[in-house]
Parts: sequence; C-alpha cells; structure tokens
Amino acid sequence: MKRRLLVLVNAFTAGPPEPEPLGSDAHEEADTLPPFKPSALGQPYYVYPKARTNTSISVTIVIVVTVGTKMAAFATALNSVQCYAALHGYTVAVDFDDKFKECAVHKDKFFRRHCHTHRLMQTEINEGDWALFIDGDVGVVNPKHLIEEYMEEGYEIYLFDRFYNWEYAALSYLVKNNKRGRGWVEEFSRFEFKRSFPTELQHRSAAAS
Repeated sequence: MKRRLLVLVNAFTAGPPEPEPLGSDAHEEADTLPPFKPSALGQPYYVYPKARTNTSISVTIVIVVTVGTKMAAFATALNSVQCYAALHGYTVAVDFDDKFKECAVHKDKFFRRHCHTHRLMQTEINEGDWALFIDGDVGVVNPKHLIEEYMEEGYEIYLFDRFYNWEYAALSYLVKNNKRGRGWVEEFSRFEFKRSFPTELQHRSAAAS
C-alpha cells in the first residue's frame, strides 16, 4: 500500500509566522515592520485543496473525548478536522465518553472510547459506511489527500504503525461499518477485561492493538 501524509498537526497553511511589530508605536506605521526573512526551512508554502468530486464513499470522523475535558485545548486540531470534513463532505462526530451509559463499565478511558465508537457504529453510522477514529489532538496537515486514498479492495480494517518503534497505534483506525468491522471494534473495547496489563503501562489500548 502506498503511504501518504494526511493527518498530523493542525492547519491548511504552513510556513514561518508573520514577523511581529517592534516597539510601542509599531502599529502606527507599516514601514516599522522588520524585513521578512525566510526560515531555514525555505520560503512559506500554501495548500489550496479542492473538494472531492466523488462522494460515493461516506466517512464519519469519530472523536471521543473524556467527559470534563476542556475543549479549548483541542481547538486548533478540531477546527482543521471540521474544515477538512466540510470541504470534502465527510461527517464529524465529536462526543464526550459518557454518551452511552453501557460503556461506563470501562474504567480505562481509552477502552471506553472504543466502546463508544462501537455503539456509534451501531446506532448512528449507516451500514456499509466508514468510521475514522482519531484522538482529539489530531489535526489535518495535508487536506489535498482523501481518506479513501488509504482504502484498498478487500480490506475493511486499517491500523497504522508508529515510525519510532513499529507498534500498532490505537489512537487512530479506519474501519468499515459492517458486521466484521463492528465486531472488531467491540472486541477491541472488551480487551480491557480479557487480560491484565502491567500497572506501569500507561497506554494499554496500544498494547491491545
């Protein structure tokens, strides 16, 4: 499978920030701004994405946040995801993790999120559509690429591996909403009860994946 960069940090444009005015009266005269100096990374670059023309594949981007979390902390990333979804016709579902009471049995917040995603697939996402689960702090860097570019015929569940240790990461996955896909997400959430994890292991859902 070809690998393409889609989600990482936050925005639709990138490059060095505009220089800040110097001095207390800098806002009065435009010529008081210091000359622009490009960063070591080179000239600023801009991305001008175009909306996808084929919307036959329906994707819901699922973000589940621990109840009580201050959403302002995710504003930059979330705004980029919502803009990306609006451009390409994807759906964004952002919920606190107390929406489905049956998921309260999960004491680990990470497994509770997978339970929530499973219930969302059962109740709110159409059969045969897709769910892209991501963390709340994940944003879009390259909106020119579409989610369906990562799909291949015959595959319905996608995980990704970390570049620094090659483990499968649990913070994002793409799954088709059918019997097999729902079953996989459900089993993922129930893994919390199937084995014990070392107390020093902080990201137990990543170990389960």
